[in-house]
Amino acid sequence: MQPLKVTVVPVTPIQQNCSIVACAATNQAAIVDPGGDVARLRAAIAELNVTPEKILLTHGHIDHAGGAAELSEALSIPIEGPHEADAFLLSSLEAQGARFGMTDVRSVTPTRWLTEGESVGVGDVTFSVLLVPGHTPGHIAFTFGRGKDAGLLVQNLGVEQQAVHVEDDGTRNVRELHLLVHVHSVPQGSPKLQQLQHPR
Repeated sequence: MQPLKVTVVPVTPIQQNCSIVACAATNQAAIVDPGGDVARLRAAIAELNVTPEKILLTHGHIDHAGGAAELSEALSIPIEGPHEADAFLLSSLEAQGARFGMTDVRSVTPTRWLTEGESVGVGDVTFSVLLVPGHTPGHIAFTFGRGKDAGLLVQNLGVEQQAVHVEDDGTRNVRELHLLVHVHSVPQGSPKLQQLQHPR
């Protein structure tokens, strides 16, 4: 069995992919980059029958963080990430929203800022934090496992979100990439969510 179940729910008028990342063993989940449409995300969480444990933010753009404050309050769960270099973006989410006609967003301060090498747990899965500045100064990604069982959860590095299998030689030099989980996108208005796991 693979350690993670990943379901993608497009949110906001921008249709950013928010991921619900659940530990397969415990069914505890992190909501990664809840940019908005909180009612839609709560319905997806209920349909998946997972237990939300935390919100993870990879960076401070409105389409990734605009719904974090509301969802955190509604579910009574903490917000972790991104790196503190994105504080200026997270503190100006309402101003960002005004520029894009998104009025249901709130600025947010995470419960915990994350930096390179720190650990984040979701159920029985432990992620390590990678700082990957460029898209924003405080952009982060998450890795888990070691060697042939290592994985990388990538959020908006110029491509759609994905979970991949990474074979790492121990020096962070990636030698080979394989799909770890098929990330299923849920079309807007879809009556049912679906999850696909890696067919190893």
